[in-house]
Amino acid sequence: MFICNILVWQFVYFSIICYYLNLKFKNMNKKIKILSQKSRINNDTFHLVLVRLRSLYLEINNYNNNYWSKFIFSLLTTYTSFICLALYQIIYSIIPFVTLVMYLYGISFLIVKLVFFVSTASSIVYSSNLTYQLLNHLIIKKHKERIFSTIYLIKVSFESIFT
Repeated sequence: MFICNILVWQFVYFSIICYYLNLKFKNMNKKIKILSQKSRINNDTFHLVLVRLRSLYLEINNYNNNYWSKFIFSLLTTYTSFICLALYQIIYSIIPFVTLVMYLYGISFLIVKLVFFVSTASSIVYSSNLTYQLLNHLIIKKHKERIFSTIYLIKVSFESIFT
């Protein structure tokens, strides 16, 4: 029972951390969208966005390196081993109906927990990819401004030469 309590609280803690990181990504996405709607993009604000994104990625890396990568590895290894063992028992041995139902219940419970855990973790990856797309759009817009301003300066300089 003690192990189950630890695992439940680890799941809750992991969910809270993922929710917190998703909120930070949504906040960054909102700031990037506001910045991309402006006609001129200041280099200092653009640099500030990049610094904040870097700190967010370092925070995720810190969470991953310190604890969660090891926990997720042990969890996935243990759960998939139990699932494979139970499926082997169901398929290749003759067991009573009650035991079969208990195995199927246990397998379905572990699969639901794994899917929940993986979907929670993948929500961070989805938010990160969305931020990457918005930032890429912002960088392209920033470079277009630079190209258009350069073209305008070249045009002005040519017009001043010929007049």
